[in-house]
Amino acid sequence: MAGPLRILVVDDESDFLETVGFWLTSQGYQISQATSGQEALRVIETGKPDVVCLDFRMPQMDGVETLRRIRTFNKRLPVILITTVPESENTFAGAKALGIVGCFQKGSRFEQLGELLEAAKRMTYVPTSTPFTNVKDGRSTWLTRLLKFSHRILRSLLPSRRT
Repeated sequence: MAGPLRILVVDDESDFLETVGFWLTSQGYQISQATSGQEALRVIETGKPDVVCLDFRMPQMDGVETLRRIRTFNKRLPVILITTVPESENTFAGAKALGIVGCFQKGSRFEQLGELLEAAKRMTYVPTSTPFTNVKDGRSTWLTRLLKFSHRILRSLLPSRRT
């Protein structure tokens, strides 16, 4: 990894932001914070976080609407939903349909959040400093080229199906 994972924490409760921010920093993560969905969208556009921890219930724009707007310009950004209620199939169906890593319930051990962050990192984390990264969507361009090249070679080795 080319540096610490950059995490944006979005929550309207300043006490929670302070507490989770302290824990994440103590674990070696680099954090930024936002107190609303609108602010989060601005930070994502300018700061390019690796993972977003997003509160489910916020005034003005809730977590699902914020996630919906994030997905309009970034389909691959890992998002962990933060909630005060236990996870159930119906409660987070909209967020799950938009793609989340998982849910972290406030009051749970922060180690559980750490496990979700590690899962998010394994899913899509590509350090932004690598020369092989497509700046627009974070995809590994060299891997894409390698796969296309391999496909062409394999097709040339297979017998033709023309009859």
